[in-house]
Amino acid sequence: MLWQTREQLTCTVAVDGVAGERKVTDRNEPLDLEAVVLDATAHFDSPMAVVRDSRLTKEQKVRILESWVRDAHLLSQAEAENMPGTERPRLREAKLALREAQKQN
Repeated sequence: MLWQTREQLTCTVAVDGVAGERKVTDRNEPLDLEAVVLDATAHFDSPMAVVRDSRLTKEQKVRILESWVRDAHLLSQAEAENMPGTERPRLREAKLALREAQKQN
């Protein structure tokens, strides 16, 4: 299900059987960069969505994706130690998006 407000899109998702809400930033609204760096998954559906976002400079994209890679690495380590979370790590996807952002002009 998808609801749209002026500030954001919200959709109900289920990850590993756990239902929750994910906020997807409306492309017409300005981003709070610090909030995005702290939790990019709350603002973007995928790492490549960061790369495609025209509101962000190359430096901002790299900063967000470096944070995403660090978070994904920590989630992967936790899973390896038999402590799975509710989100999948997406480490490879985040690394590929970071490389793509670094190539941008």
